[in-house]
Amino acid sequence: MPSNEFSSSKPPTFSLDRRELSRRAMLVGAAVGLSACSAANASTTGRRPKPTRTPAPIPTNPARDLAAVRVFPSYSTKTYGDHDAVLARLGDLGVKRMSHKITPAIDAATIAFTTRAYQEHGIKSWLTVGEPRETLTSGQWDQIVAVLTGPLAGMVERCYGWNEPNHVRGGGTLPADWAQTTGAHQAELWRRLAPLGIKVGTPQLWSGDFAKHDADLSRLAPSIAGRFDHIAWHLYPRGGVGVDLIDRFDATYRAALGDHRVVCTEAGYFTAPNYTGGSKVVSEEEQANYLPQLIDAYVSRGYGLSMFEFLNDPDPSGAEREAHFGLVRCPSLGPATWSNKPAFGAVKAHLA
Repeated sequence: MPSNEFSSSKPPTFSLDRRELSRRAMLVGAAVGLSACSAANASTTGRRPKPTRTPAPIPTNPARDLAAVRVFPSYSTKTYGDHDAVLARLGDLGVKRMSHKITPAIDAATIAFTTRAYQEHGIKSWLTVGEPRETLTSGQWDQIVAVLTGPLAGMVERCYGWNEPNHVRGGGTLPADWAQTTGAHQAELWRRLAPLGIKVGTPQLWSGDFAKHDADLSRLAPSIAGRFDHIAWHLYPRGGVGVDLIDRFDATYRAALGDHRVVCTEAGYFTAPNYTGGSKVVSEEEQANYLPQLIDAYVSRGYGLSMFEFLNDPDPSGAEREAHFGLVRCPSLGPATWSNKPAFGAVKAHLA
């Protein structure tokens, strides 16, 4: 979940030249058509046709494999509780990856949601494993592995260590040994899941305060060395696209953990119209403008991004930050009242 962010000036925007890709695709199509016409003309005139080259395959959109959206299928009393409605909109969005979590207590409804997303819409899952600072027993690890190799076999692409183990949500004292217990969890995650062919990412540190984040990363790094195949981080852009912040994190994590691919498992923009706090709020139109550029800023590096999040929460006041990160407006729990924000259409078009 997002943490407090601080306002910053908007950095230059960034975008891949997708028009060039479309132009090349049209040129390939034209070349195929011309080759066919040449062959047909040759057969009617008796002339020997000139050899033709097989056109190179047109590359698919890499964002379809590297862009996910955050969902909460276990939140049965929230907007995510109507699984039929949520799955229908996910299918309409066209996303092929979603992120959520798995614990030993994962219920049949969440397993069914994950299965249906894959079977009905081809959506694979990226899962955070366990709850922060809650050590799993051997039997609980066995339960998780049984789900991943049983009903969810082939549907889970990535799994991650604890979510924000360096932060106590709502206040409180962080245990002095948080880095050691986080490292122990990561070691078991790597030992259990890497042999299954599932990609294993690092724990995802709270980054609301960059100085604290950097110090916590330095403290954690020795405990997780050699126990992941890609880095996971949380990085909210704080208004704009935030390419300079991605560059900063790239350098910081490279120095601490070495050269690895990255997945940003949380990033997004909130659109609460009556918000009065210190974080950077954007309009719905700005959210629609920034999200495709944010996807490109990661995908251009070969990195993944999970957008936070899919659905809003009902918020009559329009002032609650946490209720307005979604791509879908949800004034109530009833799906008949839901409507897509401009960002929904922008992301849908970008992933097509």
